[in-house]
Amino acid sequence: MAAFFAGMQFQKYMVKVEFTKTSPIALVGEFDLDGDGIDDIDKLWRMILRNGGAVSAYDRGDGQSFGQIDSKTFVVVGIVQNPDTGEIQILNDAERLGTNQKTIRELLKHLGVGPGAAIIETLDQRIGYN
Repeated sequence: MAAFFAGMQFQKYMVKVEFTKTSPIALVGEFDLDGDGIDDIDKLWRMILRNGGAVSAYDRGDGQSFGQIDSKTFVVVGIVQNPDTGEIQILNDAERLGTNQKTIRELLKHLGVGPGAAIIETLDQRIGYN
């Protein structure tokens, strides 16, 4: 099921919006940035805030989504093992509104975390990216 959501085809409905430091971001799924098996969404959220961004919507895994998205929101999808209603709601809204989707890699690069950083190397090893 995770592969289904990670590969959703937002592109055919996508509104072209430039990704800037102040772009609203929706976080969906778990974000284990350092490979310790623990969700690092709080760490990712702080990184976004430190760079002048804002998290406009998120799901904490309890079936509830918080916040709202619009056509200018960038949806970043982490690991979605068993989608709950909160994750499904954000992803359905994203598809309906034609929002832009970014990978965690693209978001980290945008936040100034580049190749060679411990977070990127750990992510690359876990997902088999060369």
